[in-house]
Amino acid sequence: MMKEDGAHFARNTPNMAKLMDVIIPGLGGTTVEGFADLIDNSIDANAKNIKIFIEPNPKDKRVIDNYLIIDDGAGMTSDILVESHRFGTDTIHTQNDLGVFGVGGTIACFSIAKRKITYTKTKYGSLWVAESDTDWYSQQKFDPDRGCRIRRGSPKEEKFFENSCGRSGTIIVLQKLRPGGDYTNPRHLRAKMIKEYSRTFGKLLATRKLSISVGPKDLKEVKAKDPFYQSDSDICTYQFSRTYDIGGGKLKVTYLQLNLNLIEEKSDKEYTAQGFWVYRCGRLIRRGDSFGGLYIRNPLKNSLRVIVEYDEKLDNHLRTSATKNKVEPSQSIKDQIKPDLQILIKRINDHRKNNTTPETEAKITKEQNIFSENIAALAGQLNLPKTRSAPVYRKPSADKKAGSVEPKGSSIKRNKKQKADAVKQSRIIPEFKLMAVGPYAPHVSYDFGEDGRMQICINTDSHYVQKNYIKGDPKTQSVLRKEWSAACITEFEFHDLEEEYNIINSFRSQVSRNIEILDKNIK
Repeated sequence: MMKEDGAHFARNTPNMAKLMDVIIPGLGGTTVEGFADLIDNSIDANAKNIKIFIEPNPKDKRVIDNYLIIDDGAGMTSDILVESHRFGTDTIHTQNDLGVFGVGGTIACFSIAKRKITYTKTKYGSLWVAESDTDWYSQQKFDPDRGCRIRRGSPKEEKFFENSCGRSGTIIVLQKLRPGGDYTNPRHLRAKMIKEYSRTFGKLLATRKLSISVGPKDLKEVKAKDPFYQSDSDICTYQFSRTYDIGGGKLKVTYLQLNLNLIEEKSDKEYTAQGFWVYRCGRLIRRGDSFGGLYIRNPLKNSLRVIVEYDEKLDNHLRTSATKNKVEPSQSIKDQIKPDLQILIKRINDHRKNNTTPETEAKITKEQNIFSENIAALAGQLNLPKTRSAPVYRKPSADKKAGSVEPKGSSIKRNKKQKADAVKQSRIIPEFKLMAVGPYAPHVSYDFGEDGRMQICINTDSHYVQKNYIKGDPKTQSVLRKEWSAACITEFEFHDLEEEYNIINSFRSQVSRNIEILDKNIK
């Protein structure tokens, strides 16, 4: 009943049609990420065998028609089954469960498809079947509060279930796939899943009695993969672990340096693999992460890996996202990790060597220093950033006599080098450095230190650099220095912006790779 002042409670429940067909699909990631969330649920149900079937269209085997994910876990009661079809479930999770927020499975299913059918049975229970279809919510007389149809399984379904799962387990069928999916070919998707899940679930596959298989019909098993090669001292040349006490929980961090020259797998040495690898309850949730801006990718540090391992006790401290694909560590955690991270970075920097002859290095270094002096002379035109110790202009004191003139200094004329040195005290000037970073790294990289330095790092392991710079004619060397200096000065403006800088670095790394290919194959 409405009060005299008009105050009353109004209905503001979500528009279920938009929630299920627009909002939830928008929260989801890729198909591979979605099925990883469903695998999480199967693992939490103590499944030992998990199978993903990518069903092709009967008329065109190159097109995906529907999906099945089958496990032999504990199964669900009818009440829990209904909860599994609801967004934001009340299902209780236990210690070390991969799922915890009650949204991952729903987002995964309805991001991929509009229709979800679940068959489930506990060891001593009956077979229950539940069905949800997002198209139901668009029907005029449909009750959105009853969006899940549940029933007992038929004898035919019971036989199908027993053949697939045994005495207990769960089968999820996804039909009416959403258009515009990231994969349409069954075999391409299977290859991607096998590759990604070997890393995502690698630690769990290696330590538990767990099997994950993927396929249209000819299932292929996912093999555990160690992307850090920790058992191979020739590849993993340095590793150090420390466990930090965080609010009653344990955060284990392992710092590693890899010899990328000995790694054959391309994805294990690519630019996006460097940085923090974050594992929650043994499951990889972030790869090559900045860990809240603590680390910024740089081609010169491509061999750096940091493994972070934690469980559900630290979800709040690391602000784990509901979809378990993002973390934002607290400042206190970053403050504890930073000193050890700096030790690893220093080690990587100290182990770089230059593979040019002393005579060649001396000659090129002299030319580079002259070029830097020429840049210093153009500091104003190039709008080079000021150093932190740059002199600050101060207004004349109040007791200065009217008409007086400030002295211009001594009458001694300074040469070009002296002027350049004076500019270097007030401006950040790009400096050149020759170093052997490895043939897998870009031919040139730009390093911006916390002290404000601006460094152009030239990779002497690069075929392109050796041919066109180390052994190139003076004109070619000058052109390259101009190009690299311009790029370095421009990138410096973005190096504090993590997202933009990562995009620029990825772009430059790809350009460098293409230059190497063109240079080696086109005369």
